[in-house]
Amino acid sequence: MAQPRSSKASSSKASDNEIDHTDLLISDIGNLYQSGRILFFGGGTETYDLYVHIKDVSINSFKIILEYIYTGRIHLSDFEDEEILKLHKLSDYFGISQLKLSLNEYFQRSINIDNVCTFLDLTRHYENKELEVELLKFIDDNAVEVLKSYEFMDLSSEVLQEILDRDSFYAHELDIFRAVCRWVNKNQNEVERDTNIKVLSAVRYPIMSAEEQSQARESQLTVSDSTESDELMSVLTSINEEEVFSFGDPRVLKS
Repeated sequence: MAQPRSSKASSSKASDNEIDHTDLLISDIGNLYQSGRILFFGGGTETYDLYVHIKDVSINSFKIILEYIYTGRIHLSDFEDEEILKLHKLSDYFGISQLKLSLNEYFQRSINIDNVCTFLDLTRHYENKELEVELLKFIDDNAVEVLKSYEFMDLSSEVLQEILDRDSFYAHELDIFRAVCRWVNKNQNEVERDTNIKVLSAVRYPIMSAEEQSQARESQLTVSDSTESDELMSVLTSINEEEVFSFGDPRVLKS
């Protein structure tokens, strides 16, 4: 997993990879107290139980949050990106707003070509909608570089499909096609045949020039299953040049 470059979290005292909220901690503890009353003493069954069960929270993340509550500090350089996203989700769950804000800013300022695809997959898993918007915007603004990145090959099929379906994701369609072919080649043993077909079909062949369409038809996809290879190639040979202007696609105007 790619490590994010250094960034400065929002606080009155902070180094590049450290959150120091010693002078803001009272606000976060107040929010935690209020959320705790609702979560644990809101009149539900938890009110009368000896133990309160907090679901979908790792022990390690909970320990980090407890340390933050006591000290107001977190050293982000000690943790992987996924652990920090878990902390973000937990800070949102408990209403620790200052910590949530700083973690959001940490990720937003850490986005780069080498980690944006990993971040996007992780934010989907941990349901960080605000960061997801920033990541998709970065991908749109840096489409050519993202297509060339190694981590593009590691995107899940669902996230890749969404990126390809975005009208704001602009690059030459032949470059998109080649990147998708690399993705298919790398992931052929991990994804189903129908997924490969679906992803390859997301490329908008009709907006390619005649020469680009010809290059796409002549492309050789290295797949282990000859039947799958035939099906993938059938997608390419089905390009209808008469449909070039039928899509009304914003990318047509940019090509």
